[in-house]
Amino acid sequence: MKNLLRPTLVRRLVLAVVLALGVVWLVLVAYQYAEDRSSRYGMSGFMDYQMTAFKEIDTLPEAYQFGVSLEREFNRGRRFDGRPDALMEVSDHHGHRPLWMTDEPMPGRTGEVVPMHVYDRDYLVYRGDTNLWTFQVAYPVLTLRELFVWAGSIIGLRLVMAFPLIVLPIWFAITRGLRPLRRLSALVAARGTDDLSPVAFDARYGELQPLVHSIDGLMAQLRQKIAREHAFVQDAAHELRTPMAVISAHVHVLAKAQTEAEKAEAEQYLDRAVARASHLIEQLLDLARLEGTALRDASSVDLAEITRQSLADAAPLAHAREIDLALHAPDALPHALPLAPFKSILDNLLHNAIRYIERGGKVVVGLQCEPDMLVLSVADDGPGIAAGDQAHVFERFYRGRGHDASGSGLGLAIVRQAAARLGGSVALGTGLDGRGCGFVVRIPAAS
Repeated sequence: MKNLLRPTLVRRLVLAVVLALGVVWLVLVAYQYAEDRSSRYGMSGFMDYQMTAFKEIDTLPEAYQFGVSLEREFNRGRRFDGRPDALMEVSDHHGHRPLWMTDEPMPGRTGEVVPMHVYDRDYLVYRGDTNLWTFQVAYPVLTLRELFVWAGSIIGLRLVMAFPLIVLPIWFAITRGLRPLRRLSALVAARGTDDLSPVAFDARYGELQPLVHSIDGLMAQLRQKIAREHAFVQDAAHELRTPMAVISAHVHVLAKAQTEAEKAEAEQYLDRAVARASHLIEQLLDLARLEGTALRDASSVDLAEITRQSLADAAPLAHAREIDLALHAPDALPHALPLAPFKSILDNLLHNAIRYIERGGKVVVGLQCEPDMLVLSVADDGPGIAAGDQAHVFERFYRGRGHDASGSGLGLAIVRQAAARLGGSVALGTGLDGRGCGFVVRIPAAS
């Protein structure tokens, strides 16, 4: 039953044709109504033409015969269409009526159109005069109902007759035209679950080419995504292998330790390896959340207060390395955006700067609102990033050369992904006093 009620292109076609024929029917009825009115307005010309013929008639029999012929010719088409007859009258100037169709003489006046009601119908009377004869025509006034019955039935019958002649060719053309689409559907359905190669379908019809290109584009995106995921899993496994090996080794050393000094040293190395593995796992989860979940609705928050709180949380780590933290931001900066990605950007940039600069260095965080743009910057006066590494710093698991600080190589990748989720971007620039490095994140205000 559901299949019978399911919308199909053929049903939509039939419905569209029916609606189109309905509109055509209304237009033709309106046209016929306008034509009927224009025929009435053309009666004056008709009368002038007929009166020219009446001028050549001299006798009553001739006048009668001409009037009868004219009436039959005029009303023949009207009777065939089901319209009421026009009434005609021929009379001389003595009151004799050789041709009459009403009991009483018609009340026409030369040069005027006179209304007349007879036999329960309204007429418009047109009159023409010659030296011998008076010719009058009472043109019937159709009511709106009569017009719809007369014109609508005739036109409707013709449209019903034309309906199959219109639908069948279109149905045949659509059925034939959908064959390539069905072949494309069968080709895609027959593919294996791991087959993401282009569909290799020859779309001869121009309408199908965008669909084939879209499918091929989707397949290419899936291939790239799966390749990234495979690389991500391999890199993650490689990165986790080292701390796991260290943990395993020092657990073994701790179990075999004979002295307290050996145990303390093993515990120290074990804690570092556990902390490194924990940090890596936390960043992997952050990256997965940014890539795989939809953003929550933006809510208005005070970003200046959020930033001050992040600096306060990082203060113990900065104090341990004698690093000076500074914030350049307004007292309050209300802004509507999802908070979690913004926090990821700020925390990763801030902790990266603290971790990689020398002891006694300086980190400056800037926050401001430009027209239609939120700008967050984190700059330091550390050793900076080597020119050969700058093009790769936002790649996953990439760690630059020339420093001894431990890390997972995911912090800046998380920053780039979080900025992209907010519709923004991150750029690497120069740090403080021409030294170190600075990161500038721009987020559209609409985010």
